[in-house]
Amino acid sequence: MKRSSMAIVLGVSPISMPEPNKLPNDLNTAHEVIVTQSVFIQELSGKNEQLQKELAEAQAEYSKLLAGNRSEKFINPADA
Repeated sequence: MKRSSMAIVLGVSPISMPEPNKLPNDLNTAHEVIVTQSVFIQELSGKNEQLQKELAEAQAEYSKLLAGNRSEKFINPADA
C-alpha cells in the first residue's frame, strides 16, 4: 500500500511534498525557504508544548473536581 493511500485509510491527511520542478532553483532562495519553514516549525512546536501543558493542567483540575472533597470520614454503622 502506498503512503498516501495508507494515510487515507488511517484517517490522516498525507503530507504533500512540492514537485521537484516547483522548488526554487537558486541556492539563496532555497535557503530562505528552509529558514522560513524551520522558524514556522519552531513556533508551532512551542505552541504545541504550551497546549499540551494547558491540557495536562486542565485534566488534573478535572480529575480533582471529579474526586470531590474526600476528607469525610466513613463511619461503619456496625461498629457504632
